[in-house]
Amino acid sequence: RDLHSFPTRRSSDLYNVRNWDEPNEKAAFLELKESIRNSGLRVPIHVVIKEGKIFTRSHGRLKAIMELIKEGNKGFGQIDCVIEKTSSKFDDTLNIKRSNSGKPLSYYEEAVLFQRAIDEGMPEKFIKKEFGDSYVRKRLLILKAPEELIQMITDGKIAGSQVAELMYHFKSEIGRAHV
Repeated sequence: RDLHSFPTRRSSDLYNVRNWDEPNEKAAFLELKESIRNSGLRVPIHVVIKEGKIFTRSHGRLKAIMELIKEGNKGFGQIDCVIEKTSSKFDDTLNIKRSNSGKPLSYYEEAVLFQRAIDEGMPEKFIKKEFGDSYVRKRLLILKAPEELIQMITDGKIAGSQVAELMYHFKSEIGRAHV
């Protein structure tokens, strides 16, 4: 992989699955931003170029850089990046999980990512083959949970795995209560 220069103004956040408004995400993001402010970008941003647009897989680092630019930091107009090649839109989506080198995706973020790949036309059986049947099934199950439970996951009040267990064991009761 060669190192290239990346014009930050041409980026897109299309593939991001993080919710930066969650308290835990916000705290981790602010720590990352402060690190980049003090030490610069130590790890190049990974990007995919599709139809003339630049899509990043380094969402947190790019968001931090964009905020630093808005705050008047001039040193981030061009940053180092690694251009990755993918063979399909499925690769673009699932590579977020495969090649994540930053903060691990949450249970819920993985669920959103797997559902996005399915919505893009990837057969669920291929995702399950790569990541494991039970692993994928449990994550997809939480997307069927009542909105209140999903909000509790994103607020950090309950673990996604706990909601998956509730949905698995009590899905008929939960479904009737929220019809």
